[in-house]
Amino acid sequence: MALAAALLSSGAHQSAASSTTAQTFTSTADSYVSQKSPKANYGTRPAVEAAGSPLERGYVRFGVTGLAGVVSRATLRLYATAGSSVGFSVRGVTDNTWGETTITYNNAPAPSPTSTASSGSIATGWISLDVTPLVSGNGAVSFALTSTATKAVSLATREKSAALAPQLVVEVTLPDSPPANTSPPKISGTAQANQTLTSDPGTWSGTQPIGYAYQWRRCDAAGSVCSDIAGATAQTYGLTTADVGSTMRVAVTASNGSGSSSSSSAQTALVAAPSSGGTAPFFRYAYFSASDPAANKALGATMIDVGSKSSADALPTGLQGMVWVGDYDNTTCSWETSDAALSSTVTAAVGDPKVYGFFTSDEPNPLACPNAPAQHKARSDLIHGLDPTTKTFIVLDSNGFSGNLTQDAIDQIPLWLGSADLIGLDPYPCLVGKACDYTFLSNMIAKADAAGIPY
Repeated sequence: MALAAALLSSGAHQSAASSTTAQTFTSTADSYVSQKSPKANYGTRPAVEAAGSPLERGYVRFGVTGLAGVVSRATLRLYATAGSSVGFSVRGVTDNTWGETTITYNNAPAPSPTSTASSGSIATGWISLDVTPLVSGNGAVSFALTSTATKAVSLATREKSAALAPQLVVEVTLPDSPPANTSPPKISGTAQANQTLTSDPGTWSGTQPIGYAYQWRRCDAAGSVCSDIAGATAQTYGLTTADVGSTMRVAVTASNGSGSSSSSSAQTALVAAPSSGGTAPFFRYAYFSASDPAANKALGATMIDVGSKSSADALPTGLQGMVWVGDYDNTTCSWETSDAALSSTVTAAVGDPKVYGFFTSDEPNPLACPNAPAQHKARSDLIHGLDPTTKTFIVLDSNGFSGNLTQDAIDQIPLWLGSADLIGLDPYPCLVGKACDYTFLSNMIAKADAAGIPY
């Protein structure tokens, strides 16, 4: 059986970035004033106080800088050094010229007659209050702290300690930005008719989420004169004889809520004509052939189906083994070999030059088990996670589920894209006592080529 492998590389996507950011500011000044001592200043005290009788008001100021967006929320955080059943309120102060060591009851700026936020009863510890209406952007902002309590509410100042100093946490919404390309798309694959090309989207900046659309283009030898290929809008493109002698590009359009932008890949090499079929494939794999590997080698095989690593190691020079690791049960829709047992087998073979890969499944049925393709991909991913250099292989039932050489065998083929590195189509165009149906074989290969199946 001849195999041709097309190794596909996936694109790198820009990581999602948050549309909001938060900055925390520590107070630049904090003090309180007392009606009982109208000329006294308390700017060096470890706490500000707020009370109703005698009247005491706290003052806290922050220097807000570096905001790059629109303020969406502002939170004042104060540390209560003792509990209070009454708590305190926060009021706006429009005058920011007061000095920490000069403010007194007599010269203190008047607070707003209405409170913006109130704490209610408090316990010792951090208190957070929403003061968004009082913070509009960069610049100085002052708050007055008031209370009706007869016993003063005590809140830590920056003089108490840096760790307990008043804080203002400002969240801003960053302006949305349209996609901008930072690295163009790249095409991988062999530039030859009947092969499949794959594009990654490139890398993009801009507000997430970003979606990508693809348009494949057929170009002249220099890649400068191009035309869109009708219907070629998937991330992969199957080259046809119409592409021979041309180069290929792909245009990727990235879009988000703020707009869209396009970037084009470099052109491929000139697309070559399809293989004539006169040259033997690099690998010639005889599976279910371990009983006489030397005879299969004499017939031209280079790879043999084996049951273990040790069997692969014992193969004659010039042969590699594809290790059988158990089958998929189409009745229970599950694996006959556990992930743990599989992992042990793969791990033991890492780095063994006689082990080419792992044969994981023979003729799974996606009609009986709709999740079978996803289960096979997961098993292939498990193997690659243990040994990224190895290959995975499955064989499809390509002769029909509802009869011999029926259309459902052909229709299933695209379902298996990505389920293994190599996929054996394995049709039987000639049956005992019946005429050979080579058209069925051609239709199967055409379906696999159109779907980008690496067979």
